[in-house]
Amino acid sequence: MPKSPASSNKSVVFYLRIIGVLLLISLPFVFSPIYQKAIAPSPNATFGGGFIGGRYDEFLQSFVKELKLNSQLEKSTSILTGGSYDNIKKLKQGEIDFALFQAGSDESVDLEIVHDEIAFVTNVFPEVAHLIVRNGLTDDQIAKFEFKRVAIGAPSSGDYRVGLAVIEHLNLDLNSIEQISVDYNDVVTGFREDKIDLAVLSVGTGAEVIGKLVKTGNCRLINFPMRDAFLAKHVAYSSYTIPTGTYFLGGSSFSKNNIESVAVNAQLITRKNMPSNSVLEVLKTLNRSTFLRENRLVDLFRNGQRYATGQPEFEIHPGTSRYYDPSFRPWLNPDFVEATEGIRSFVFSGLIGLFLLFRWLRIKSERSQAHKLDEYIHRLLAIEQEQMVLDGDYTGEQILRLEGYLDEVTELRREALEEFTAHQLNDDPAIECFISMSHALSQKVNAKLTRDAIRKLAKTSAPEQNRVED
Repeated sequence: MPKSPASSNKSVVFYLRIIGVLLLISLPFVFSPIYQKAIAPSPNATFGGGFIGGRYDEFLQSFVKELKLNSQLEKSTSILTGGSYDNIKKLKQGEIDFALFQAGSDESVDLEIVHDEIAFVTNVFPEVAHLIVRNGLTDDQIAKFEFKRVAIGAPSSGDYRVGLAVIEHLNLDLNSIEQISVDYNDVVTGFREDKIDLAVLSVGTGAEVIGKLVKTGNCRLINFPMRDAFLAKHVAYSSYTIPTGTYFLGGSSFSKNNIESVAVNAQLITRKNMPSNSVLEVLKTLNRSTFLRENRLVDLFRNGQRYATGQPEFEIHPGTSRYYDPSFRPWLNPDFVEATEGIRSFVFSGLIGLFLLFRWLRIKSERSQAHKLDEYIHRLLAIEQEQMVLDGDYTGEQILRLEGYLDEVTELRREALEEFTAHQLNDDPAIECFISMSHALSQKVNAKLTRDAIRKLAKTSAPEQNRVED
């Protein structure tokens, strides 16, 4: 028996649903590679360093050159800034994409501000506190901390924070000293002209500014006084030794002995919304062994991930987690997930809407079918009522009428069976009731026709029997 149009429509809807679900499941797998290609890191990246002549500036010039040669960030640039906290400001304003930052400030103002927009990428190198004194000061004056003019760097720099911490640590009377906030060039000039007694510079070992100070011949490095007490109060710092021979004056070492000091990490930071692919490209380039050796990044070269991810100042960027944590390798790019969040919401909202639409159509169809079943049942009841008056000896016309009822019931039953599915026949008691009614009515009409035929046969047989007896 051929399928009815309603059954065909239901089959089409069923297969369309399956196809829709399969497409939804395969959507991330099909489009993720295409999307990852589309979100290749932008070749433009701006890095914020620090003052000219500082280790930040030296490092970033070298790093940008490496990025241009060996990465997809071939249009990277670096700019001079006012130091760590100026870099934070420029990152938030979108003026730069990555920056170097000196961690570990204990200043109350810095601790009160939460930089939610900033993310940690990696530690790069330790910044060592260089305590430099004027040669005119005697060892006794140095031991008694008799410093009248102290240079501590620009207020937006990490040097400034370390300088304030040293002044507090040495218990210097702020009313009896002149606190000078200067840049690196002014520090060199100040020592050359005997205008500075003590300068506190927090820079990587081998920084250009220290070399310039050495060449003035008018200053020297000293050990960090009461270092253990300082480390006990400032948790982000660690002990550090500046080896003899790190700096040279003429043909001999600038200092005859190792210099004991403290250090804090210079960290590479970015914005939280920076694409992970850009962060990954930066880390891949930074951790190339040849680049680490060329730039004397000893801690990063020797200790790798342990140093790179230690003591982060801010929340770790997802790109850093993907690079350093072997167990964190999501198949889907986090940027893909984040960028398609709105699309996914739209798709799921659409699917929910389609589900509700299909449900409404199904209910409407079921109600329509139920309405048609009501018509069938009402017609059966009408036939039931009409055939009740036909009893006894039927005329030829009445017999044709009863046979017409039989054909009509049969047709109603056939239409109903075509209209409803097997599941509906099993689940809906109304359909079962209709079928039972139609069978019962057919049997009743058949019984009437049978009885009438028997009666008429009996009447025909009786006269013949009487004639035989006669």
